Amino acid sequence: MRLVDALQRALRDGPMTQHALMTALDQLGQGRADIGAIWQACQEHGLADLVGDQWVPRGWAAPNPGPAGKPPRGEFRVHRPDPDGLSPAARRKLDALRAELGLTQPAEPPPAPVPAGWAGSVREAVGALSDELSAVTRKRTQTDVPLRGGHVVAIGATRALMRFEADGEVSAREGTAATLVVAPGQVVSVEVISVFGAAITLAVPTEAPTPATATLRCDLSWLLSTQSKRLNELVDGASGFDPAAALAVVSPIGQQERSVGRGQQWGMLNDAQSLAVNSGLCDGITWLWGPPGTGKTTTLSVLVDELRRRGLRTLLTAPTNTAVDIALQAALGRMGNTTPGSVVRVGQPTDTRLVKRPGGPVLVEEIAEQRGEPVAADLMRATERIRQLRVQLREREKSGRNAGGDFDRLQVELADQQVLARALERLLAAVRRQVCQDAHLVAATTHQLLMPTLSGMAFDVVVIDEASMLSSSLTMIAAGAGRGHTVVAGDFRQLPPVVIADTPRANTWLRRSAFESSGVAAAVTRRQSPPNLVALTEQHRMPQILAEAISDGFYPESRLRTADSVRRRHPGTDLRAMAPIVCVDTSALRSRVARRSGQNSRYNLIHVLLSAAMVADRGLTGPEPALITPFNPQAKLLEALVGEDDGRGIASTVHRFQGGERDVVIFDAVDAVRGGMTLHPWFGEPDASNGSRLVNVAMSRARKRLIIVADVDRIHRKRPHRDAVGDFFKSALAECDYANPLDVIAGHDLGQPDLERMRADIDRAESTIEIWSELVDDDVAARLVAHLAAAADRGCTTTVWHHPTSGGDIPPGLAGLRHSDVLLRPCTPVRESLAVLDDVVWASTDALLGYFPGTVLRLDHPELAAAVLRATRRRNTPGIAGSGRMADRCGCGRLQIRDETTLPARPSCRACDARSGRQTVRRR
Repeated sequence: MRLVDALQRALRDGPMTQHALMTALDQLGQGRADIGAIWQACQEHGLADLVGDQWVPRGWAAPNPGPAGKPPRGEFRVHRPDPDGLSPAARRKLDALRAELGLTQPAEPPPAPVPAGWAGSVREAVGALSDELSAVTRKRTQTDVPLRGGHVVAIGATRALMRFEADGEVSAREGTAATLVVAPGQVVSVEVISVFGAAITLAVPTEAPTPATATLRCDLSWLLSTQSKRLNELVDGASGFDPAAALAVVSPIGQQERSVGRGQQWGMLNDAQSLAVNSGLCDGITWLWGPPGTGKTTTLSVLVDELRRRGLRTLLTAPTNTAVDIALQAALGRMGNTTPGSVVRVGQPTDTRLVKRPGGPVLVEEIAEQRGEPVAADLMRATERIRQLRVQLREREKSGRNAGGDFDRLQVELADQQVLARALERLLAAVRRQVCQDAHLVAATTHQLLMPTLSGMAFDVVVIDEASMLSSSLTMIAAGAGRGHTVVAGDFRQLPPVVIADTPRANTWLRRSAFESSGVAAAVTRRQSPPNLVALTEQHRMPQILAEAISDGFYPESRLRTADSVRRRHPGTDLRAMAPIVCVDTSALRSRVARRSGQNSRYNLIHVLLSAAMVADRGLTGPEPALITPFNPQAKLLEALVGEDDGRGIASTVHRFQGGERDVVIFDAVDAVRGGMTLHPWFGEPDASNGSRLVNVAMSRARKRLIIVADVDRIHRKRPHRDAVGDFFKSALAECDYANPLDVIAGHDLGQPDLERMRADIDRAESTIEIWSELVDDDVAARLVAHLAAAADRGCTTTVWHHPTSGGDIPPGLAGLRHSDVLLRPCTPVRESLAVLDDVVWASTDALLGYFPGTVLRLDHPELAAAVLRATRRRNTPGIAGSGRMADRCGCGRLQIRDETTLPARPSCRACDARSGRQTVRRR
């Protein structure tokens, strides 16, 4: 009930924006409340309704001034003639502004007919969203992620784009509203624009602070709640929405059949691309299947430009800001300079070239700023007057002058100015909506269709790009914004929507894209492609042998043909004379796989150091390779190698790199035999886990060379049945050049450093020494103990993580450090075998402090050292210390073991546990 009480107090003075309400709740001690919990509390207790971006208290009316201009305390009127609570003078001013801006309020057309089956589909989709919301809630609807390295990359009309490096996993999807905690009690409402590896871009109000470090508070339920609310509004039909068009994209393809003639040949497009444009110009649904490198974006750019030329208002939408920007930039490349307002991008772009575009503004905020300049000026003056009034009222309250005519007059003026400011904000929102209403082409993410600027706005044509990443429920909402003329483009053999819930409803409406719901994907698998499906097959990206392997694995029904331009393309003098596919097989190394913070996901430091050597070898990788991997912790380590936009390349997870391409791609599979973890389902059970889609995306990004870093014996072991991933690897490995990992590191000062060099690194360390070793050999430890103790004595934070002895005690070799300042940390299991000695990173395939450490690699790299420390850092949990602290002692005198065999980690003592008979359930 604390949240309910806080909401009642926050909303007692009238409507509030989302940002203002979150700020007020934070001040009232409820800053961790997420939008889903707020919405549920307001509904269950009848507190308020969400109208646009305003929370409006139920039954609220503005304060009623008495005859002498003094509002009777505690009394409210409900009969003020102005619906917005404006004074007659303010109403006249707003009406004059509206007339000056030429804002129109066209009569809303009657709702379109509701077809049979629509209401049932909506209820099922809402149920699926409810299942997902429950799953997200169990996982935690809200997460706090530390951010650092914040800097402004672009400044728009009302919001700035800031880029940070995240020190944790960002679960929020693009378009999610979030809170940036700048300092205790100081929060800012932001929007997640993109997440690319560890780099996260946020849209921040221009007047907000731009800190170098902050905490991102992500609400994972917000988009789900908003989508569910919108679908409930549409169940019986609504103005500006066509339920028949929405239902058509998830209906069986037998109900969609139509034929399209060959039609016009479009410029440099090939036959299939021209057929796709001709089909997309016709009414009804066009399904455009664009496998990697086949020119889907180019095809859509021609189609979108021609739709604009024909005077058809077009919505161009996609699931992510990156995808929208790529498609829009391709279309703008054909259009050239544009008339301001003819093309509008709603939302914050990731492509900063769209900000203050030389060829004509396209961002809705920039166009609206020009059109609504008088409103913006009045809003600025009203906001400044509100600030002044609040200062004056606070001064009077502090001095005890909080009664009397002057105090009451200031209160009345404050209330009037707040009402005026809200009305001006609504007028600016109306300007933004008018800008979109007047545009010929509107580009926005599908989530923007749930927001006030575009919600309920109708278009002649809807073009949905990257639709394979979009849930069926959101695809329906997008298609319903049109009149049945819909183009659904994507590749259903690439990554699907990301969903947590595993219920029948969630699998049907959220996990499947419209390609699956309509039966298009199944028909292709049966080799019965529907007539309104256009498949692009000529690829212009990959070397031919890579395209052949991709076809063998992922496109056997519609094999990719390599364009003559690619066949004639010279690999260039910057790449060493090796095959287009290179495999760095780490099977013989028997490298280790560890978990970030000992608990989540996985990484492989030996693979990272191999990639470091390859990035440094321009003859092998060229100047700007892409380093991609399925696992987020590995992506963050790889990102440390290439930095951010500094010409050394780019690092990302596979999910974030869909749609991207580079001359050279290094794919790191991470999974390896050592570490005690089962093979990830992406490789072990590809059909059941969408692993084939992930591998397809990863392997099809390279223009000149694909380098696979993998424990091949591990990920390509003999399979009990034939599958797509197996077929790809069989074909690719048959044509590749193998590179010995030890040859890769030769000449890079990486291989087999000795113990003397480790002692020298320890002696040079000034701030941090952290060593992880499962086993500790007495002879090895004896040669390091004095150096470790000396480092701790001079103020260097020195930690040794180790596996305890069978009795749960410190290994004998480390006993000499028992009473030193070295932090001895027993832990089980210890999957890591590494050391960070200030800026130097060590890694070995066997226990680093063991008698046989196996293959040992060393690299002096400050950014990587910092990233490894973040990956290994253990957080404090109840009853157990985290990194940077001495282990607590058990009552028996032994150091407590950090037991990570269960989630969450727990403290344990082997001797005491053995006496009490406690059992530990180990996880896989």
